[in-house]
Amino acid sequence: MENKIIKQGGITYYVRGGYQCYNIDIEPWVTCMQFIAGEPGDDMDYLLRDVMKQFTNVTSLVIDAGVGDIEISNFMFPNVKLVQSNCWRYKSGKYLIRSSTLLNTFCLDEEDVIDMEGIDSIGVYALVGCRTLNVINVDGVSNYTSYASFTGSMFMIKPLTDNRMRLIGKIALNTCTESDTIIVPDDMECVSDIYIFAY
Repeated sequence: MENKIIKQGGITYYVRGGYQCYNIDIEPWVTCMQFIAGEPGDDMDYLLRDVMKQFTNVTSLVIDAGVGDIEISNFMFPNVKLVQSNCWRYKSGKYLIRSSTLLNTFCLDEEDVIDMEGIDSIGVYALVGCRTLNVINVDGVSNYTSYASFTGSMFMIKPLTDNRMRLIGKIALNTCTESDTIIVPDDMECVSDIYIFAY
């Protein structure tokens, strides 16, 4: 099937094969990005993580039924505050969550709080560009997709200065290499590979 261009509500979708969106353009006046469904019988996948575009006026996302994978960077939509899902794969809320895996927090400020209620896994690059260290409801978080789940977030950028480990839920992220003794929490279940002694 040939590539095609779909224009709808100020958004241009570049689609290959009828079900894979590989690029988008959004008019400056658009504040809501809609992930539209694919051809009948095919879920539309959005493979946009490597698209180097930013749409700062977009503050909400709408996911139609019939949407498959969504791979986007937090930097593409840094100001999103609301996700409305009409698709069983994704949850409605403040973040992009597939099932119980956090995919995108978007670019949260230092004073913002990440609410991990209902989340048990953190996806790749889910926290990139996130400037906050404030997290609540982390007890259920026990898994992560890869070391890149925390790349580019304040959790990895801001160094520790004492002998504690930095944790998200039960995942140890890093610690201070200047300490002779490290305190290991009793409830730690998982260690983020390669980063644990990075700082």
